[in-house]
Amino acid sequence: MARLLTKITTIAIILGLSACTTTVPVKRVFPEVPEQLMAPCENLTAIGKPEVTLSELMTTVTKNYTRYHSCAEATSAWQQWYQEQRTIFDSVK
Repeated sequence: MARLLTKITTIAIILGLSACTTTVPVKRVFPEVPEQLMAPCENLTAIGKPEVTLSELMTTVTKNYTRYHSCAEATSAWQQWYQEQRTIFDSVK
């Protein structure tokens, strides 16, 4: 009985060690940027008439300021996140 257990243990060890010697090549690819995230920010509003009241001017300037900074912040934050994730991905072997 002890001899049978020794043979089974030896075979199990040999099979276990031989299974670890093969390598499977894995191609890692970092995902590309979706097109929605590459879309440009929407255009700012232009004042189309030569005579404008001060309230219309300030409303347009305020909307443009908000639109620009909102888009710039979102774009900047996303680009920073993407670059950090890419760096982490590339550092893992």
